[in-house]
Amino acid sequence: MTEPRRLRVNPILCDAAGYCAEIVPELISVDDWGFPVVDSQPIENESWLRHARLAVSTCPRLALVLEVVDSDRRGGRDFRRALSVIYDPRVGPRSPATE
Repeated sequence: MTEPRRLRVNPILCDAAGYCAEIVPELISVDDWGFPVVDSQPIENESWLRHARLAVSTCPRLALVLEVVDSDRRGGRDFRRALSVIYDPRVGPRSPATE
């Protein structure tokens, strides 16, 4: 595995079909209403990564994504490359590098 990956769910798109939790129960459980609760830790196991890819491709609402985790050495935190701009309504868009 070249870069660590993590699963994310878009709760607005999700309609609680539950296929993802059946495919990769090691990373996804369901809440009382059937919506997925996704483990946000980077996926280290190759087998789980294969199953995560299958879960993403099986999602009927395209609510599940597998994203690359970018490690930020400044605080030991992980953040997504996709969120390169943070919006603050008081000051408008800004880059995380300026924080």
